[in-house]
Amino acid sequence: VLHRELVREARKPATWALRVLFAGGVLGLVISSAADTLIVHEDPASLAWFSRSLLVAIWMGTIALAAFAAPIAGAAAIVEERHDGTLELLSLTPLSAAQVLFGKIASRLLAVWMVFLACLPVVAIVASFGAVAPSDVL
Repeated sequence: VLHRELVREARKPATWALRVLFAGGVLGLVISSAADTLIVHEDPASLAWFSRSLLVAIWMGTIALAAFAAPIAGAAAIVEERHDGTLELLSLTPLSAAQVLFGKIASRLLAVWMVFLACLPVVAIVASFGAVAPSDVL
């Protein structure tokens, strides 16, 4: 069930659009904030403070997205099976209801995790501003 759901979700254009939109939004935030800060503050301590605060803002936004998107995605997995008429077919397999539910929710949580991974290049750009340790990024 997990493999089937992962392949099915990866092929959806909406999944790719969500990843690109989120990473692009975070990159836009970084560019707009960095342009103001780099022009106004040439002090390294000020730039370090900016870098750390921007990193915290990015991670908090990503965590908030995951907190809202994960339950919605998990519920949508079951709704889609019911809408497609394949939920009854799953009940005919030797899998228990818990195994089916786990596979569906795990696949959707991995899709949310991919949004985190799409954000990592932007976080690396913020880390290049300074005062961000590698342990802060992960």
